[in-house]
Amino acid sequence: HYDALYILHYHDTVCIAKTQYSFSCDAAAKGVPKGFRIFVREIRSCVGAGFLYPICGDIMTIPGLPTRPGFYDVDIDTETGAVIGLF
Repeated sequence: HYDALYILHYHDTVCIAKTQYSFSCDAAAKGVPKGFRIFVREIRSCVGAGFLYPICGDIMTIPGLPTRPGFYDVDIDTETGAVIGLF
């Protein structure tokens, strides 16, 4: 169990990853349901950005950026004007 008061007390920003269809974690409970509980599966941190984000319900997150950005491999051939390294 995660202590929500601890999270809110020691961290300024909390971003919750949950369904966009409801305030609850249940996508079938549309709008603003009453009397619901949020199931927090895990809590992840974005240390550089300075916030935590609880993962609720069946939400999946996309991977972050790689350590070496892809634009390092993109270039333009100055003789032909062709873009190199996009795909």
